[in-house]
Amino acid sequence: MNIGFAIRNFSALLIILLVSCGEDAEFSDVLHLDTTKNGSHPDDERITNIMHNVPSAFETVSIIEKTGASYTDKLPNDPLRINDYLTISQKALNIGVYGADLNYASVFDETADIMLYLKATRYLGEDLGIMDIITEDVLDRVNDNFDQKDSLQSIFSEIYSDIDTYFKDDGRHELSVLIVIGSWIEAAYLATQQLAINPDSEQIAQRVAEQKYSLNSLIALAEGYSDKDVLDHMLLDLKDLNTHFNSITEVKKDKKGNQDNNTKTNDRETIGHEFTLIADNKVMNNITSKVNEIRSGIVSF
Repeated sequence: MNIGFAIRNFSALLIILLVSCGEDAEFSDVLHLDTTKNGSHPDDERITNIMHNVPSAFETVSIIEKTGASYTDKLPNDPLRINDYLTISQKALNIGVYGADLNYASVFDETADIMLYLKATRYLGEDLGIMDIITEDVLDRVNDNFDQKDSLQSIFSEIYSDIDTYFKDDGRHELSVLIVIGSWIEAAYLATQQLAINPDSEQIAQRVAEQKYSLNSLIALAEGYSDKDVLDHMLLDLKDLNTHFNSITEVKKDKKGNQDNNTKTNDRETIGHEFTLIADNKVMNNITSKVNEIRSGIVSF
């Protein structure tokens, strides 16, 4: 599917971020998950397929870097906050957050920050049983490949793949879901904040708008679990965010570039057509504010 993009009155994004953050959410570790006899979720295969449809944070931050934007060290989550995360769910969500920050630092060659976020991830993983995944040998491999972005990305992918496999085999795949949610929210946060800094960047704006598709996959992923606590809370936040993304108008055009005025937003018959996404300033402001609010609830307890 080819996606064009248009934003109206886009320069007004310079005055966004009148964010109204509610009280910090309090997350519990009680996860009520239906399991089969072997301890795995009955829909593990379907959920794994959905996870593969959620784009990695690396894709988003790579687009940010390619626009010529500068690295902003105030945007990622402060590694010194690791001692603030006390519950299993807080740690899982913020492993995802630091994973996105790790990719952000990587594409901009911020080697010192790479190690900070990697060590923060390892620290948070100790109580989750994944201390044997980010070993000293892994840290040495990262240190030896700072000048090889492809190699670094391969190492990072290996780490998070191993974490996912560990939780799945341990009957705790819901923690992988929390990591994916944390990573997606942080990548969306980095993109919307970079968009505020670079309001004329159509590439970043397009990336933000395209998240309306991946957000649907993320919601389906969260719905795959029947707990009534943290994932249920996150699901409500994601669905609330989705109402703002649904305000982005999707216009389908035929091969000749003619607009199909009869196209419905949810029409998925895309062969021979391309989509143009149209969002006005209010929609983009609302998306930015809601992403910021959800992210604040994850990183600031």
